[in-house]
Amino acid sequence: MRWIEVEVGEGFTFDIVAEVNGFWINYRSEDFEGWKPSRSELKWVTECIRNVMADLRMEIPHFALEIVPCWGLGTRNPTCVVDKRKEIIYLRLPIDVVNGTLCIPLETEETHEDYVFYHELMHAKDILEGRFPSSGFINPYENPELALITSLSHFSLEGRLEKMGKPHKDKRNVIENEYLWASRLERAHAVEVEPGHWQRRVEWSIKECIREEFEDLCDRLWGKEVTFQELQSVACRILSEKT
Repeated sequence: MRWIEVEVGEGFTFDIVAEVNGFWINYRSEDFEGWKPSRSELKWVTECIRNVMADLRMEIPHFALEIVPCWGLGTRNPTCVVDKRKEIIYLRLPIDVVNGTLCIPLETEETHEDYVFYHELMHAKDILEGRFPSSGFINPYENPELALITSLSHFSLEGRLEKMGKPHKDKRNVIENEYLWASRLERAHAVEVEPGHWQRRVEWSIKECIREEFEDLCDRLWGKEVTFQELQSVACRILSEKT
């Protein structure tokens, strides 16, 4: 078991159930209805990750890979975390199982099979090179600023991947995805309206955030190497305008 300590967000523990190619591996067989990945399948995934890391010129002492199902109520998005000491990269990788074989699902028919690794490891690269703090799990409704910063960082990240000629999402696709996500972002808390009775109260929402604003932000950030502090000032402005 390893504790993943971070600078912002929530840290967590990582249970090691296997080691393959020098990677720490975790999966819960019960989440896959008893299915377990074979050693050859885990070797294939870890080699894919190693190849992308080499392509992005990244090195790290330890890599923690957690495999989770991408279906049903347990659906989870890919997530990449770097620990505070910059010694561990953690990647949560949703996978599918087709005819008993591990498969990495594609977001669209046009998405390259290695896209998820390039996208997530670019987040890690920004942390390792000091542009962003190490971040753990973030509840977007409890910390909308950090969630919005992550969303805005995708404009920079996908644009840089495009410049490098690596797998990436189309610019229009990124604008649409981030706008739809941000339009649902809100902060809420419970207030006691009378003894023993609580009511959910929304303090602010950016549902009214106009699409043109995100298009302008994407144009300004696309392919640019940005820092956490730069995006923090943008996020604060957006959220203050929606108060």
